[in-house]
Amino acid sequence: MFEGRIRIAGHQISLFDSRSGLPSQDWNATQRKQGFAWQPGSVSFHLPENAEMAFVMEVDKSYRPDPAARTIIAVPFKVEGGATLVLGSHGSTPALPVPPGNYNLYFEYDGSMVTFIFVPATSTLPTPEVIRDADAFEARMLDHYTRYLGPVAQDWRDRTPGWPMRLVAFDGTPARNERFFATCGLGQHDARMPDGCNLHCELIFATHQDAPMDDVVRMMLGVSELVGRSKDALLAGDVIKFTAPILPGTQLTGLYCTMPVFCPPGFASLEPADGGAPIVMIWLIPVYECEKAYIKTHGRRRFEEELDRLDPDLLDLHRQPIGSVSGT
Repeated sequence: MFEGRIRIAGHQISLFDSRSGLPSQDWNATQRKQGFAWQPGSVSFHLPENAEMAFVMEVDKSYRPDPAARTIIAVPFKVEGGATLVLGSHGSTPALPVPPGNYNLYFEYDGSMVTFIFVPATSTLPTPEVIRDADAFEARMLDHYTRYLGPVAQDWRDRTPGWPMRLVAFDGTPARNERFFATCGLGQHDARMPDGCNLHCELIFATHQDAPMDDVVRMMLGVSELVGRSKDALLAGDVIKFTAPILPGTQLTGLYCTMPVFCPPGFASLEPADGGAPIVMIWLIPVYECEKAYIKTHGRRRFEEELDRLDPDLLDLHRQPIGSVSGT
């Protein structure tokens, strides 16, 4: 592994053989849109800001994408015998120790550092591709949210190392005293369904506008990390269980997963731009310990029938619980 720092200029960082000089900085429209300019023996990646930045370079046969990376790009890269690889932007780095060979080169950017991972190629080199682009994904999610929930009222970014997450809030109809909190970026990560297929999801939480916002934000950021790291898909009827109240001052110890029926059907899922698995919106309804037991005993359908019959205010964090282990 090689670590260092480099000053970014021109919103790009380039990796190249020093014998050929720094690649041209004139990008065409396609390259600007995709965020990188590639040619055999050199590649340049776009960065959103000009600043001094840490970098890491390593050769790794067992590479796995970093969940904290906002950008991941893969390109084929051949290191010729006698080549002297350097990073360039404003100035350049010392020679970088990468043995000659064919590689799948993965570029990762987490908002504060760039990482270059050389994975020895054992088969045909890949076509250059963008694996993850958080900025484009978030922009698409925000467009979807605002279409149904109105303008963003507040926006938070949790920059916890290892799992950064974005959360946005929307103030619903004033007469109904609503506020919606939605993750924005969780859907980039694969989650496994029981049949082995992948699912992508974003989480929605709804409260009244006088609910303790800071507590809800902390809870939602923590839950999104928990869900994302589990790698298992949340399905309708699942309950995220806790041993203590999810919010101070309440007796709610679980989050019930269901469809967001407070919006028209089109809100419930979003087809991805790349034609992969759809992104599903999951409404997290806070539930009591006795309701968790009721769901376990009677199942999802019976619980939702009770919700329909009793029509409780599910945005009220101090509502009366429904059901019991033995019945209603």
